[in-house]
Amino acid sequence: MNLELSLIERLILSNQYETLIKSLDEDDGNLESYENALEIVNCGYTNLYYKLFTGISDHELSVDDCKLVENILSLYSDLKYARKKSPEIASKFSEENIEFKGFDGHLSKNYASYAEFLVLKEGRWTEFKDIIKGLDSHGASPDLDGLKSMVEKRKKIKKTWDKLTVEDVEEILTR
Repeated sequence: MNLELSLIERLILSNQYETLIKSLDEDDGNLESYENALEIVNCGYTNLYYKLFTGISDHELSVDDCKLVENILSLYSDLKYARKKSPEIASKFSEENIEFKGFDGHLSKNYASYAEFLVLKEGRWTEFKDIIKGLDSHGASPDLDGLKSMVEKRKKIKKTWDKLTVEDVEEILTR
């Protein structure tokens, strides 16, 4: 990873590290790493800049990717509650048929961590709280294209979850 920092960025980082260092006790385990980072920034050791970013992902999810994850969670939430409310849907589709199974771990973008953040940290879609932790399954079915297709089908069915029918759920789930 080849990183470049402008003089202004280095000054800002230098001030940040100095502030952190002053706020820590001498026996704090992070003190030495912050002092090293301060030296890297102040001296302009460009080959070591990558050390300043440990723990920070260099992959971003676009706004569209984030919305997709949110739409997928909403979709599965709707299916779960529709099944819970409707005996007809429950008799036709098992919990396993409509269960959110996660995102394929081979995807280049980490949709799974965003879903986990939304559920566990933001407190959204709490119905998935017990199953979401670490829900990054390799070879998850449906795949991303299948999930996108399901979301599009759900959008075309302009009904709230409590108005969904067996036919609607069948339409969403079929490929």
